Amino acid sequence: MIPPVCVPNVTSSPVTTVGSLPLSLVPTQPVIVVNTPQIVRAYNGSTSWTSFRDQFKRVATVNRWEDDTTRAQHLMLALEGTAAEVLKEINDTSPTVYQDIWKALSRRFGEVDEVRESMRKFENRKQLESETVVEYEQALRNLYRLAWPKATPEQKDMAFKTRFEEGLNNSDMQQYLRLHAMSDTFENTEQKARRCAASIEAPKTKRSVRITTPPFHESVQIISDDNFLIQRMDRIENMVRSLQVKANNIDTTSSDTELKYVTSREPRKQSQASRAK
Repeated sequence: MIPPVCVPNVTSSPVTTVGSLPLSLVPTQPVIVVNTPQIVRAYNGSTSWTSFRDQFKRVATVNRWEDDTTRAQHLMLALEGTAAEVLKEINDTSPTVYQDIWKALSRRFGEVDEVRESMRKFENRKQLESETVVEYEQALRNLYRLAWPKATPEQKDMAFKTRFEEGLNNSDMQQYLRLHAMSDTFENTEQKARRCAASIEAPKTKRSVRITTPPFHESVQIISDDNFLIQRMDRIENMVRSLQVKANNIDTTSSDTELKYVTSREPRKQSQASRAK
């Protein structure tokens, strides 16, 4: 009989050393974070200057241009063409150079009464022929933000929905939204308009015409029907010839009749002449 063997319990402990050094003293690789600066989109005055201003401020925040001097330098580099002409009036050494550039851009490319002009444009805005539903919706949002910056979400939703539906250039889409999006929010209405536009603009499949050689049994049938076609052609030729003969006979008869008529009138003319003498 084999005597029992006592096996001690062995528990594993976490490794706290590497070789002869504890983990806290082992050198680790440094983590290097590279912050790639964002590029400002150039502005030449052909688009909305307020959209350029918003985009520039977002890039300035991401790139951490915290002082006005640094922002002014990048702003001057972003202007080109007609927009760069306003820099001729700016004093680079002025402590308010950053604000002065924005004021000059507003005078040159802004509206006299921007709020009222934005209201008028929003009320009269309609979808252009070359404009998608998404582009039209974004244009409405930009105008509304300038016209009513303090509007509540409920006011925005009602105004967007009404103007969006009335300004669509597709009457079928307008009717569809009035029937199926009557009680929807503007966001749901816009999503339905996108789906409707996608179904309307989907390219229609073109039918292709493929010319193939006929099967063997059809070619045999065509060859066997050649005699029938030849007979029909012969009948048509005979009919044409008979019509030509009839036409010639009619011409000959009419010419004989005219000759007899002229011959019968000559003795009458001679007798009338003798009586006159």
